[in-house]
Amino acid sequence: MRSLLTLALLTGLAPLAAAQDAPDAAAVVRKAVAAHGGEAALKAFGTSSTSGKGTMRVNGVEMAFTSEVLFAGPDKFRMTMKTEANGKKLDLVQVMSGDKSSQTINGQPAVTGDAEKAELKQAVVMMDLTTLTPLLTDKYTLKATPGDKADAGLAVVVATPSAKGADARPVTLAFDAKTGYLVRYAREALAPSEKGPPKKVQEVTTMSEFKKFDGAMIATTAVATHDGKPFMTVTVTAAKALPAIDAKEFAVP
Repeated sequence: MRSLLTLALLTGLAPLAAAQDAPDAAAVVRKAVAAHGGEAALKAFGTSSTSGKGTMRVNGVEMAFTSEVLFAGPDKFRMTMKTEANGKKLDLVQVMSGDKSSQTINGQPAVTGDAEKAELKQAVVMMDLTTLTPLLTDKYTLKATPGDKADAGLAVVVATPSAKGADARPVTLAFDAKTGYLVRYAREALAPSEKGPPKKVQEVTTMSEFKKFDGAMIATTAVATHDGKPFMTVTVTAAKALPAIDAKEFAVP
């Protein structure tokens, strides 16, 4: 079930935004911060819990799931997911703490390769990006793009982590130019493969149904595709900013 790693990026939905090229980058970010509830509320979600439910398609089989994501920025993450496959209940737990990670299925360690570990690390990068304020630092380089005809009314940008290495994947983000909300993002991801290791795909996630949780505007619905084919639909059922999370939650064996 290592193919379920990509679930982590969707079950922890949070308010996202990005910026255009300098010298307007800071102004665009500030507008997005205001639209999503303000700097204080967004920073508070740097430590948070998010619960959700939805469906995903794995090797042509549709599976329902529930999930909970704990995040303590910038580099601690825990995702717990309950689902069922072939009549068997599955409890999946993924943990990332700094450069260490682990995954268990029904309490048993699951074997993961370097690609899967990099995918989980990318989930943490995305969670950190959703707090918005890192985009105002040298952690990211931002470049505006014109988009295509379908992007009318959207501000499309590419955000690339400044750190070098395999995990510095660019993410293309599209924002409603009027509201400032993130309505779509696209990135390279891993997808299930019927035979062999997961394969690289273009993952596009469309965000909608923004609601306020603890002062922050969060997209509560996300629909993801892999190379244009349906992959996952997620609905956020609860989201909460937390003052702290017990370090034991992020313990890696």
